[in-house]
Amino acid sequence: AAFMLSAAHSCNGMKANGLKGFKQLKKSAIGHELSFRCLDLARSLISRNLMDYAMLLLEVAIECHVVSGEARSLLFKIRQLKKTADDTKIKAPNHK
Repeated sequence: AAFMLSAAHSCNGMKANGLKGFKQLKKSAIGHELSFRCLDLARSLISRNLMDYAMLLLEVAIECHVVSGEARSLLFKIRQLKKTADDTKIKAPNHK
């Protein structure tokens, strides 16, 4: 429950609360699972096309040193996908 609360804070832009929760979890019994849980949740969000939430979660997890280089790579890929999608929307012709 504490993980999901920290993740929810992170995904909703409540960065300070997300950081605080992840820092506490790092010291707890599930600290060794935290990287896996964050990556698993981020991938689940991505599969549901919730890229913004996945980005926010990964940014907080990276800042808190919870995740590895794999998370940085995933965040980079998400940003590239969003940029490509945004560029496509801008270039799309307007239909009436």
